[in-house]
Amino acid sequence: MSTGKINRKIDIKRAYIILTFLSLFVASLMILFSQGRLFRLFFFSDQNDSLMDFFNSLIEVHTGKPYKDFGVLYPPLANCFFYFLQLFVPESVKGSWPTTHKDTVYLVGTTGDIRMTQSCMVIFLVVFVLSIYAFITLIQKSHEEKSNLFILCLIFSYSMLQSIEHGNIVIIALFFSMVFCFYYSGEKGYLRELALLSLAISFGFKLYPAFFGILLIREKRVKDCIKAIAYAVILTVVPIMLLDGPSGFSLWINNVLSYGTDTASSLESCMRLIAIIIAITAIIYDLIMSFAKKAHNQLPFSTFLMVLTWLMILVSGNADGSTLIFVIIPFIFFCKEEKSINKYNIIDFIVYMCCLLPIGINKLEYYFLPFFILSGMIRKRMYVKNEGGSN
Repeated sequence: MSTGKINRKIDIKRAYIILTFLSLFVASLMILFSQGRLFRLFFFSDQNDSLMDFFNSLIEVHTGKPYKDFGVLYPPLANCFFYFLQLFVPESVKGSWPTTHKDTVYLVGTTGDIRMTQSCMVIFLVVFVLSIYAFITLIQKSHEEKSNLFILCLIFSYSMLQSIEHGNIVIIALFFSMVFCFYYSGEKGYLRELALLSLAISFGFKLYPAFFGILLIREKRVKDCIKAIAYAVILTVVPIMLLDGPSGFSLWINNVLSYGTDTASSLESCMRLIAIIIAITAIIYDLIMSFAKKAHNQLPFSTFLMVLTWLMILVSGNADGSTLIFVIIPFIFFCKEEKSINKYNIIDFIVYMCCLLPIGINKLEYYFLPFFILSGMIRKRMYVKNEGGSN
């Protein structure tokens, strides 16, 4: 056409930034007009429970027997981390700390609440400020990200805000998972080794990042798989021996198996199972294409990474909780693969927005998955057809 059709490309990062600020504006108005009551909608309904994932953990390791005395669920490395932190708390403060989980719960909201303790609050602030700083620096250095607004929006994603409000160390697990995903296929050997160690550390804080190890299988790096497993075993056995001793492992497993979860409806359980089967099928298909050396039939990297993340979240049973924070990783790669929104990636973009915006669905709905995988396959076909894009 002589007049030509105006082809306006919408930059993905710019769109995400605009939508995030609009979402924050709407959230602010909602909270303002509700006189603060809607804080419960976005965070814990029990206002007394804010930050307690962190502060409870400080208490539950101070006896040196977290699995025996408190029935703790955290992996051994995470407990060692909290044990190290509680060494900075004065004995005059720790002297009044309870020695059972039941007494710890009763302490919340009373004059003995350790959130009111100066040393404990400073420890919390230092840990989370350093975690956020590490998160920002890693994205800037590894992806040469120039947009500070983009990184700021990631910090204001729903799952990140929720994790901070809960005081959940999933942020630390996210950081080390990012190190692994960014550097596991790097050119420099020491960075690849650091990536393997980071995967093990992430596993040591939250077990489910182990799913990212499938990326090593995708690249047929059997030796590195063995290394990562060895690192994970060491970072599990040594901490547990330092705390509860030889009996700690069986106590930990028993605590995990006896932990009760909310009972989902039969329909919800069925949908979740179907979603898990779909995710596993997509992963197996991609791995078969990898081993058959048919890269053109594999999923785009960001899609494969998102399916891994999806499976991890489905298995954890926390599709609308703090584990949603791991969606940040595939989204960063998606933004690197796709510069602007088009008809081939619009489904991907919508799913990411549902997960990351401060106000949104904030949940990986089961019915999203097949459409997301199909969208990724279509995108890859376009990459091959146009001889552009990345794997």
